[in-house]
Amino acid sequence: MQTIMIVVLEESEDVRDDLLLVILSALGRNESGVTQAARRLAMNVIEQCSEKPEASIKQILISVMSRDNQLIKSEIDYHEVIYGIYHCALQILSGVVPYLTGELLV
Repeated sequence: MQTIMIVVLEESEDVRDDLLLVILSALGRNESGVTQAARRLAMNVIEQCSEKPEASIKQILISVMSRDNQLIKSEIDYHEVIYGIYHCALQILSGVVPYLTGELLV
């Protein structure tokens, strides 16, 4: 499954947001209804092909943090997603930190 997901992400010209939302929704420590195997799969996929979806993941996180519901129709716990990404692909968070800092200062 991991290999298939990595190939789909790497071979796609544009990474679809709905696919990334499914992967990102499995991240986090306290997500009910998500098994540890699904979390590990999501983290491994992001870790293995983090360069290709990096810009899209940053955009999704920024949209969710700014509550821009026009771009993202799904509810994800971005705190948990950031925690998961921190453990598997820290470089993705570089573009998100300014928004996170802004949220902390409010």
